[in-house]
Amino acid sequence: MNLSARNLKKQKLLKFIIPIMLFTAASLAGISCQEKGGEEGKPLNGPTDTPTATPITGPGSKGVKPVSTPVARRIVAMNGRVEPTPIPCDQRRQVQVELSQMGVDCAKYDFTALNQEAQAMADAELDKMKCSKGTPCTLFNKFYTFWTADCKNTVATVRIKGYSLCASNATGEGGRTGIGVPSDLAKPTNKITPAPVTMDSGENPTFGAIDDGTWYKVDINKMAKVSGGITLACPSSTLCVFTYMEKDPQAASIGVGDYGPVVQRAEEQAGILFNQYVCPTPKCTKVTPFTPLYTQWGLSGSKEYVTVDVYFMLTCK
Repeated sequence: MNLSARNLKKQKLLKFIIPIMLFTAASLAGISCQEKGGEEGKPLNGPTDTPTATPITGPGSKGVKPVSTPVARRIVAMNGRVEPTPIPCDQRRQVQVELSQMGVDCAKYDFTALNQEAQAMADAELDKMKCSKGTPCTLFNKFYTFWTADCKNTVATVRIKGYSLCASNATGEGGRTGIGVPSDLAKPTNKITPAPVTMDSGENPTFGAIDDGTWYKVDINKMAKVSGGITLACPSSTLCVFTYMEKDPQAASIGVGDYGPVVQRAEEQAGILFNQYVCPTPKCTKVTPFTPLYTQWGLSGSKEYVTVDVYFMLTCK
């Protein structure tokens, strides 16, 4: 083969090899950028600033509303002030719980489970208050002041009124140790007729909206069975809707600027309620974690409250 023929063959080979080399180098450079990032280790196409939550500036919803499964538990929580620790010292934070079981036989109904569940809901709310060390208010007090159970027209209802406070050593109710549960309210109605029990002298038995605390109203359909207070039936699948109502002094006059924080608080409260219910292990366990299926928000009819509905499922298998 002469020299000119060999040169021609080399030129053709280089034309084939050079593009492959360039493509490989570019690919390796791309991989290096994806693994190490651009300047200061950031992805080349990533955001330069930390993203912020998009404000929710009007009524709306997210998720898919369940329509084929009937709601077994309807829970309404009306909140006044949302701060976990009242100021000044010794100021009470109130909780009211009204828990009703629908479609029961009053002559044979046993209030044990209903009382235990109502107490668990009250305690979970009262226990949110934490007293800071190193302050004048270091004594945590939790107590019930009113507790009643009654059954009328196939509806059994337990009502509890309780308080928690961070007390000082020298003033207010600092020395209080709390009030126990009335013993007779755990007996079935065929042995005793439950009557209102005023556990604190001068306590008002009226239930309604409150400015500093939470008012729970819960309706349980007969299909949503519980045992032992907060233990669900096994197996069971219970659809719950939690309505969170937070008082907003400005809502009626100027409207709500951002629903987002209230929606977040509502879903957090729904998660707390979800965690109160357990399955009878080891026979049965919760098969799904807390997940809001559908959340809807807006203003109440009176425009005094921001209202959020959170739908979620309790499943034991």
